[in-house]
Amino acid sequence: MQSKEDGKNFALVVLGLGRSFLDIPRIMRIASEEHSNAVIVTGRGACEDVIKFVKHIARDVEILPVENGSASSTIGNSFMSGQKPPHVLAERLDRYLEQHYQQDSLRLRDLCTSFRISSSYVTRLFREHVGMSFRKRLNLHRIRKAKDLLKTTDQTVDCIAKDCGFKNHTRLTEAFYRFEGMPPGQFRRDYSSS
Repeated sequence: MQSKEDGKNFALVVLGLGRSFLDIPRIMRIASEEHSNAVIVTGRGACEDVIKFVKHIARDVEILPVENGSASSTIGNSFMSGQKPPHVLAERLDRYLEQHYQQDSLRLRDLCTSFRISSSYVTRLFREHVGMSFRKRLNLHRIRKAKDLLKTTDQTVDCIAKDCGFKNHTRLTEAFYRFEGMPPGQFRRDYSSS
């Protein structure tokens, strides 16, 4: 989520319990001012109040319902194992890349504009939560599609390059070699001979 007041981003998890015992506005203020993530435990029926409040103070909200018990076990497992819980905005940015990879003009600033966040924040989300840079992740999505097309069609490498968002076959070949260690033509020959 992104705060309307200061533009700071934070993730929020809301869990419902038998009775309410937290000051929701105070927790939200702390979450948006001091921390990048927050967990709020609320009482029965209070989840709806939290969602209304969050929508009032946040510029960008995505609600992901989960089955009873699965959220608390997922969060508990994350805390116990020391792993970071998944970052909702990072996942949305990655999904955006997966859906728009074929646009050869797709740039980091396009994500910044679409999601109304800074380029430094997008860069940090990709590095910390996706595990690679924006450019590398974009090329990974493109290479996955190129591999699929090389396996299932007789299209030329140049056509596949354009279908996958590369400017030309040279760019595809360079990226393909970085990810697969071979050019696309060899990948196609190796796949068809196996």
